Amino acid sequence: MPDEIIRKAPSPDLLPGITDEAALGIDYETLTGSSTGLERGLDAAHVAVTRAASDAQVRDVQELVRRSQHLRELAPHPHLREGSTAR
Repeated sequence: MPDEIIRKAPSPDLLPGITDEAALGIDYETLTGSSTGLERGLDAAHVAVTRAASDAQVRDVQELVRRSQHLRELAPHPHLREGSTAR
């Protein structure tokens, strides 16, 4: 893969020159640190202090996680018994 593609900042491809970090309004380090702390069950205020994030940034991360929850869940499907055949 060409170096220019590897070094290119991730982009939502909505507008030329807009990066994911700009579109989200938060840098990846803060996003990752905040989401990791929240996943581990830490209080939002504790996450903000330990990850050097603002309370608003942590709330934004909480909202992103909440709004994308459906992407981490198994889609509805029929429950088939073992040995049964679908028709």
